[in-house]
Formats: sequence, structure tokens, C-alpha cells
Amino acid sequence: MKSWIAERLVPDARLWWRLWSVRVIALGVFLHSWIMFDPGAVLWLWNMMPRPLARLLPVEFVSLVSVALFLLALFMRLTRQKALEARDAG
Repeated sequence: MKSWIAERLVPDARLWWRLWSVRVIALGVFLHSWIMFDPGAVLWLWNMMPRPLARLLPVEFVSLVSVALFLLALFMRLTRQKALEARDAG
């Protein structure tokens, strides 16, 4: 008899750490946490950017990066990972 938790997990849940979607989400969480912990770091990075590039980017760029990472994670979750499929088959 499966446990309550095991019944609700996707088949590849045991490989969670190898999924690209999980890695992208981890990157997004890290960046968001870093910004929350040290907002001055964003200002420092912005000031290190070449002026022509900084003028091209919108002010909301930092917020857009986290949204883009989570959308990328959604896309990555829907994409096949051939290395995982080959590992399960062999």
C-alpha cells in the first residue's frame, strides 16, 4: 500500500534534483531572496552595467527577471529531458 504522499507525486518525483524546472525555480528563489536580503546589491549591479545597456533596460527589469525565470521553469517542466528518459529506460 502506497503512502498518502507517494500517491500524489508525479512518477519522476524521485529525480526532482535533476529536473531543469526545479533548477530554474531554485535560481529564481535565490535571486529573489538575494534582492530581498540585500537591495543595495541590485543598485551596485545596475551601476556596474555599461551606461548604454542600462539605458536600454526598463526600470522594472529586476522584477521582470524573476517573472521570466518562473515562466521559463514552467516551459522547462513541459519539455522532455532525454537524459532522464534514457536513465529510466536503461
